[in-house]
Amino acid sequence: MKKEKMSFFKKMFLVLTDFRSYPFLIKYEKFYKSFLYLIELVLLVSIILTVNVCEKINNAIVEIIENYDKVIPEFELADGVLDVKSLYNQEIDDNSYLAVDTNYTYEEYKKTNEYSKLVIYDSVILVNKDKITIENLGYPLEGIPTFKEIEMNTDKNGLYEIIKEAYSNTKYKTQAIFSIFVSVYFSYFIATFIKILFLALIISFICLPMGVMLNFKNYTKIAIYAYTLPLIIDVIATCLVGFGKDYTYYTTLALTYVYIIYAIRAIRLDAFIMMFSQNVKSKNTPTGFEEELKKYNELINGDSNKTDSKQDEDKKE
Repeated sequence: MKKEKMSFFKKMFLVLTDFRSYPFLIKYEKFYKSFLYLIELVLLVSIILTVNVCEKINNAIVEIIENYDKVIPEFELADGVLDVKSLYNQEIDDNSYLAVDTNYTYEEYKKTNEYSKLVIYDSVILVNKDKITIENLGYPLEGIPTFKEIEMNTDKNGLYEIIKEAYSNTKYKTQAIFSIFVSVYFSYFIATFIKILFLALIISFICLPMGVMLNFKNYTKIAIYAYTLPLIIDVIATCLVGFGKDYTYYTTLALTYVYIIYAIRAIRLDAFIMMFSQNVKSKNTPTGFEEELKKYNELINGDSNKTDSKQDEDKKE
């Protein structure tokens, strides 16, 4: 494989379909480019998730508008405090839930048993006495003002007009979509990055008996590329069947370790081919594969650390 600039999608295709690309990427790819690949990968899956979440929220709002008198109980909003005359809970669909309880603030409601039962839903709309909260995959959507910040007094009839106006306003929709995307991206990136670091640690232990001794940056590279397919499958499964399904977890977990094992095997095979080729050219007697593997480890770690300075010198020349 020649050293060349690769687009994000070409690189993704290679790490998904060709384990021989792993030794090349580990040896010649700068770490910051691998990290940039992770950023772009999370960006891609965040866009997919945002579209899915927005569609669910849109469907929920449409249903509320169409069945307003049935789904919205009598209430009064005054001085930043919401008072709903009765508790109201409804499953919007298999993955979405609406809970109305104005006996508590949002923070107080999170400590109740009723709230703990909502973990099975991907999207949850919570209406409490201090604010309305939209949670996606357990994370609250940022940017929704509290009732005190709104500084508005209204009732059931007044809210209906407000919802209709906001739903037909393109500016409000755009702001809501952007807020959802930002929330999804950062929450997903943090969670994914923590998984990558954990996988890199696991890879370092797996490499020990296989004689592949790399530095932690290279273990992290392997983790980033090996986690590509499991992450994509996890997001697609979340969109189709919901978040937190056991079979999705075990499937992505198995795929992750399959890719890790085959990536390490590819690196080990690359070491054998490289050292065998050098011995043939120099007509040296092989000193044993384990000894040659140690040399390869030193070479690959050295190349990885020196890649930046070498490429900078080439540019100057």
